[in-house]
Amino acid sequence: MQAAIEAGKEAENNWRTSFHNLRGNLTDELRAEHSQRIASRELADEFSGLLKELALDKQEAILKGCGSGKEFVESHGEAFTGFEDLHLQSTLRNVSPSLLWAIKLRIHRE
Repeated sequence: MQAAIEAGKEAENNWRTSFHNLRGNLTDELRAEHSQRIASRELADEFSGLLKELALDKQEAILKGCGSGKEFVESHGEAFTGFEDLHLQSTLRNVSPSLLWAIKLRIHRE
């Protein structure tokens, strides 16, 4: 992109030099060169605008990705907590009451 900008500046300088050397007389060749230069400049401006739009679209997509990532992590945390609660309840139902009483006493002593 930078090379195209530099080439455009050089072409403009060359055109101005030629125009000056011809003392302001526009030849068909200079007219065609001028039209080509203007078209190239407009095209470069359009591409620059498109690049800016794409950069904004990219930033928006990144922000949306971050938002959906956060939702995913929160959803995973909720699902994991629910699974852990169910597993703990199931395990506690199968543990002998005397073992639970011993653990409770040990925790209370500490």
